[in-house]
Amino acid sequence: RGLRQLGAAALALRLAYGAWVHVAHACFAAARAPRAPTLRGGVLPGAAAARGLRQAVVRFYYEDLVKPRRVEKARGWQESPQSQRGIHTRPMTHIANPDVTTLRPGAPRLAQRVHGLSDVAAQYDGFILDTYGVLHDGESVFEGVGDALAQLGAAGKPCVVLENFAGRARVLESQLSEMGLDLAHVAGVVSSGELAHTYLRTRGHKLGSRVLWITASGPDRGGAADFFDGLEGFTLVSQVEEADFILASGVEVMFAGTPREVRMPVVEDDFEAGRFKRKFTRVFRQAIRRNVPMVVANDELQVFRGGNSSAHVLPGRLRQHYELLGGRTLKFGKPSNAAYEEARAVLDEAFARGAGRLDEPGQSEPEPRICCVGDSEDTDLRGARNAGFDSAFVVDTGDAAQHFAGQELTSEGVIELCKEENHRPTVALHRFAW
Repeated sequence: RGLRQLGAAALALRLAYGAWVHVAHACFAAARAPRAPTLRGGVLPGAAAARGLRQAVVRFYYEDLVKPRRVEKARGWQESPQSQRGIHTRPMTHIANPDVTTLRPGAPRLAQRVHGLSDVAAQYDGFILDTYGVLHDGESVFEGVGDALAQLGAAGKPCVVLENFAGRARVLESQLSEMGLDLAHVAGVVSSGELAHTYLRTRGHKLGSRVLWITASGPDRGGAADFFDGLEGFTLVSQVEEADFILASGVEVMFAGTPREVRMPVVEDDFEAGRFKRKFTRVFRQAIRRNVPMVVANDELQVFRGGNSSAHVLPGRLRQHYELLGGRTLKFGKPSNAAYEEARAVLDEAFARGAGRLDEPGQSEPEPRICCVGDSEDTDLRGARNAGFDSAFVVDTGDAAQHFAGQELTSEGVIELCKEENHRPTVALHRFAW
């Protein structure tokens, strides 16, 4: 009994010491943190300390109590004989693909290397397609794309385009057609800008009517020139103090649509270290003090254009900076589940029209088997995984082209590139071709 009491006292002392360390660290961090603004524009000296203390308690509870128990439980499950009976690597997917290499829990998940879509088309009922880096390079359509879409259409596999594009879907369709892409074999086009437009049209009154617009330069505003068509009651403002919310559909023009337009051509290096970031920071802090939210019509972070090594900043980078300063954001596009659900709805309509799979009479309707084709690890692969879809990783024409330049495409190489387990694709192919 005495030993048990001594052990209990030692445990209590250990837990108290751990809690004290976390609280001391939080108080030190809070002392160095900026004071939090109140609703009246003043400061609340204890807010930062209270927030740090709360985070310390949560961190102590999770890291010292919950996490060790989860690790021990996971180890025991993996080592038990029952864990060897079934292989479950993707609980959200509806694809049973015997050709894809699957491993037991805890082991790396390999991607199947295929030569073209003809190797996997029979395993799926429909496809969700990225455009930039998969179907085209921003100027022209890649070789073999038209034939692949025609082959998928002939096989009864409807395809939906899902792109992080700040403009309306009809503008994206027009741009794809001008590049030479035949949309006859595409069931529909979904853009992040269209999702943002729909939200503002149906629920935008919750945010207000006065908009501070940040967009792209040029007469077409990066495809968003007609964004406010069909949006009644919204007014563009030229002062932060007048704005009810910020709409970010680009990064090159601030206070767009007003006489006070500020042009800011930005690339990655300039944004991280130049005067452009300071201009955004000054305006963003004024907006955050007034609790002004930001609506992001394209949550992509950056893009490389025309073979240039400099990365051009996209609205997703502004969203990250706004959140870092403490602002509230509402983002649209990949990798959020809402974007994939919209693409799924378009595919469901195609299935209902008979363009997809045919079910046997008297049988319950099975869940459609959908594969997402993309070239980006952070948006396409992660978004597909989170939405419960399989994914096909296009290597030679997308973001991974430099990584695999002069190298053979292997499953191990894909694993090395896709560091996180949730980003690993189901299949990997050189390009979008049949």
